[in-house]
Amino acid sequence: MITSVLRGDTEQFRHIVTRYEGLVFRLALSRLRDREVAADATQEIFLRVFRFLPRFRRGSTFLPWLYTIALNYLRTVQGRRGRIRSREAPLDAERAQADRYRDPSQLAAEAEEVAQVRAAVARLPAKLRDVASLYYLDELSVDETAKLIGISTENAKSRLHRARARLRTLLLRKGGG
Repeated sequence: MITSVLRGDTEQFRHIVTRYEGLVFRLALSRLRDREVAADATQEIFLRVFRFLPRFRRGSTFLPWLYTIALNYLRTVQGRRGRIRSREAPLDAERAQADRYRDPSQLAAEAEEVAQVRAAVARLPAKLRDVASLYYLDELSVDETAKLIGISTENAKSRLHRARARLRTLLLRKGGG
């Protein structure tokens, strides 16, 4: 299919988009937390894939390559949105409305817990970090995680098991337990 696109058959690229669009959108939505921004990001990611397709190494697995392009772009968008959001509004209106009725100490505790989990995931070895990040932080399924990384579902489950054990150790050590 990729060879056909490189030869000028753009209709084949439509098949690539159709096949992976849902997966890329879910990844974007999990990272950006805004449906409209995630939809725009998904389109931009596929534009980049089309533009970078001549750089794709034949014989490589397509999905991990697509995932790398998607993640790099999403990091850029997150950085940009973080700068914009910090100047304009710290929370979106919907979340602020819901949080208004919650105990501030509970919100602070939840934010601290999320920060600790993210920090612990960042300390994992790369192979475990990738799987844990996609599964726990991006909320992808085990199958989606395996496909994105280019490993079998069984291997993804095994890595998740090892990542959980390491995370448990890191978080208990951090919490003093």
